[in-house]
Amino acid sequence: MANKLQPINKQKKKLSPSDNDLSLLARDIIANAGVGIYIVQKSKFVYVSELYKKLTGYTDTDLLGTESLNNIYSEDREMVRNKAIKCLKRKSSKLMNTDLSKKIMT
Repeated sequence: MANKLQPINKQKKKLSPSDNDLSLLARDIIANAGVGIYIVQKSKFVYVSELYKKLTGYTDTDLLGTESLNNIYSEDREMVRNKAIKCLKRKSSKLMNTDLSKKIMT
């Protein structure tokens, strides 16, 4: 039988996506997400999605390189910081369930 399937270990093509494919996929997911997304490293914004900028009214110039907590009302900073740490340490299975959009100064 000429069309016999080969065992997986003998297949010539690798089916996993390349790093570049994953990078493009991640960008597409972020660009089309229904929530504003940002990335903070060492307490500073290093990335903000277009939707985050639209929702907050800030620009890349306003945000990138600035302290992320500076955009949170001073009375809410400690709570927001603690919730973020809990999420990152997986001590909470829920994302920040408080409506934090009301905590961002626009």
